[in-house]
Amino acid sequence: IMRRMEYILDEMNVDFEEDALLLIAKAAEGGMRDGLSILDQALSFHDHQILTEDIQQITGSVTQDLLEDYFKALTENNTKNALDLLQNLLAEGKDAGRFVEDVILFGRDLLLFQNTKEKDRSLFKIAKFSDPFEQLASSIPEEFLYQIISVFNNTQQELRMSNHAEVYLEVATIKLSQHEEEAAVSASQMTNEAPKTQTSLPGNDEVAALQKELSSMKQMIQTMQMSGSNGNVTNQQNAGSKKATPKSPTGQFKANRTSVYKVLREATHEDLREMKSVWVDVLDVLDVGQKALMNNSEPVAASPDALVVKFDYDILCERAQEDKLLHDTVNNYLEKIINKRIQLVCITSEEWPKARQDYIDRMNHKEKNNDSNIEKEATKDQSEKKENEVVSKALEMFGEDFVEIID
Repeated sequence: IMRRMEYILDEMNVDFEEDALLLIAKAAEGGMRDGLSILDQALSFHDHQILTEDIQQITGSVTQDLLEDYFKALTENNTKNALDLLQNLLAEGKDAGRFVEDVILFGRDLLLFQNTKEKDRSLFKIAKFSDPFEQLASSIPEEFLYQIISVFNNTQQELRMSNHAEVYLEVATIKLSQHEEEAAVSASQMTNEAPKTQTSLPGNDEVAALQKELSSMKQMIQTMQMSGSNGNVTNQQNAGSKKATPKSPTGQFKANRTSVYKVLREATHEDLREMKSVWVDVLDVLDVGQKALMNNSEPVAASPDALVVKFDYDILCERAQEDKLLHDTVNNYLEKIINKRIQLVCITSEEWPKARQDYIDRMNHKEKNNDSNIEKEATKDQSEKKENEVVSKALEMFGEDFVEIID
């Protein structure tokens, strides 16, 4: 994917930073379409330059300097500094979920360097080798890195079921920045039960998987060094990289169909025209990162209190749907100019026609059932009418004394 982006940018005579392309490739998880989408967003920042800083804004990634400072504060038990770094990061609009993921991957990279001493960038997930990185790796105990990964893995699970991301991140930060105090309190217990402590950490499965990965990486590097073949090194690294971050088809973003159908059921052309007329103005009030997400969005259906917005790419659609700050910004502006707040429902261009057709089919099926019921009622009424006419004729001809009516 990086080679393809390099080729495209060379053809367009656009300068780029290699780190920026690496960030795009990792954010897209190897998906060419998502990678090109991010690249397109970056070109909207600067026509002739792709900068690492812009890609970090678009993807919500955290800078390595900030991650190094955060890990250092945790290691030194500097709770205040760690919390300040966290607050500043969230105040800048960084995504909490992305920060958790970056912490886990950065911890993994530190562990890998501690165990292999390799400086090859292709072996790292997000880190870039530098003197501060090397100093940080030498100052953090390996066991503490496993603890950081375990705690943040638990936090990642908790964030999926909560709207209070900041609280969970603060709790994780405080817990990790006081690790030495906890260790002092239970020193004798840790000494007697050291093996148990390691296996009882939260997120044990993920830690075990990470240890297994480190072990396999060590073996791979030793094999590379023994073979002395650069071609083999490159091939094995690329193969390892592909296995580490597979792109699963089931991981594609799926819209909330219930919400989509509700909007379609109550949608009006007037509401959609109103939203389309102000949509450009809405985009103008967004910050740089939010605008990058929403640049190619399009309102496709609107009701008095909800809006379906279409996106070309899964990665942008998912991030826009989950970005509560973005939803608040959009609603605050809409409240000012058209005096309404809406529910924002995001859907991909690929899924939208399917969802719309599915809704139409459901409505047609419902109408057919209604027509069938109406026809049955009409037939019943007509039959009863004929029966009544026969009874009346019999009564007229023979009289009530000679006619017995049986239901």
